[in-house]
Amino acid sequence: MNPAAAVRRRSYQSFIMALTVSRIASGAVAMAWPATTAQVMVHWSLNPGQVGLVQTVANVAHGLALFVAGWGADRYGAARVFRVSNWLAAVAFVGCVVFARTGPAASILFALLLACLGGAYAPALMLAAGNAPEGRRGAAVGWTLGGAFFGYFVVLVGAGLAGPNSPPQYLWCWLVPLALLAALTGDAAARRCAPPPKSQPASRSDLGKILRSRTSVLLTLGYSAHAWELLGMWAWAPAFLLLVLHEGGMAPVLAGLVTAAALHLSGALATLTSGAMSDRCGRRPTLVALALGGAACSFAFGWLQPFGAAVLVLVAVLYGFTTVGDSVVLKTAMVEATPPDMLGRVLAVRSIVGFSVGALAPGAVGLVLDATNPGDGVPQVWGWGFAALGCGGLLAAGCGLGLRPARAGREALEEVGPSGP
Repeated sequence: MNPAAAVRRRSYQSFIMALTVSRIASGAVAMAWPATTAQVMVHWSLNPGQVGLVQTVANVAHGLALFVAGWGADRYGAARVFRVSNWLAAVAFVGCVVFARTGPAASILFALLLACLGGAYAPALMLAAGNAPEGRRGAAVGWTLGGAFFGYFVVLVGAGLAGPNSPPQYLWCWLVPLALLAALTGDAAARRCAPPPKSQPASRSDLGKILRSRTSVLLTLGYSAHAWELLGMWAWAPAFLLLVLHEGGMAPVLAGLVTAAALHLSGALATLTSGAMSDRCGRRPTLVALALGGAACSFAFGWLQPFGAAVLVLVAVLYGFTTVGDSVVLKTAMVEATPPDMLGRVLAVRSIVGFSVGALAPGAVGLVLDATNPGDGVPQVWGWGFAALGCGGLLAAGCGLGLRPARAGREALEEVGPSGP
């Protein structure tokens, strides 16, 4: 390796390390409310509906921020939007710790927090993909997404160890340094970025051509189907797995740790490996294999209770791995199918479409469970509810098969051509 190449490699490694640490810390902060719902209900005397409303409002704010940040990244630069969003998120989280004491206050403050964190999401993907060497783009996107999943796991473990009797602010105070760490390491990553290539701003007609291209339509449809399965799984798989573990006599804290590891730590592992796998094997075969694996887990998961907790936990690990793994491949293919000067806006459109479809999945599963379980109370038959999610996995696999071979991402660029002169 010549000296110049060695310097570039060290610069990239320091960049991706700083970006990953920032995403780990941001992921932990993003889970502050979901991880402490038990403590909030005990200490604030909120019912589950009130607790859920806070997260719903925050999710809506997060989805809107994804859209706005994507457009802002094209206009002002991904690095600038990323840095500003991280610092605003740190300030917003301090506000949550200090002022959130009631449901309405938490709804406003955590909505601001999730909006700021959402503002950093698409720019982080753009920075990872834009600064990675050609053959390592999937791995770079994987590390960026995997960092957030590892952060989810860390805070869930911390909440489980703290127990439901500790005030929620106890865990939140421990997360304040992580909010600051996310901003500081995000700054460090942004300083190591290569300057974006200069090009003429894309016209609306160019953007329309990209969004209407065959590859773009398939990727958007596949991403929406993936979001349906993933968000539905995240909403219902923990409840089902915890129920089976509790019925098997496992202590509540240990059951929570096992559930977090099975569903979230496996997802972190998937993001770190599936991107590199797609770099070597191609986007299309990797996407199809993971989507089919996720669909198989969806169709099987809800029927496995009679086989015991060990079998269910093993399938939960595979479930978390496959449903998260194809997210990396889809996002990498999206990046490769879009000219750099339109990437933020295209990601914004796809994020809001996918988020909207995925947001319907938890409610749809609930309706299926109601229809297949007579009476009130805890469902006894779970299989049909998870099977509804498997339809999304099958559709995502079908979209992957519809993509052209090779890297399954560059067709749109070939159809439209680069924007500008």
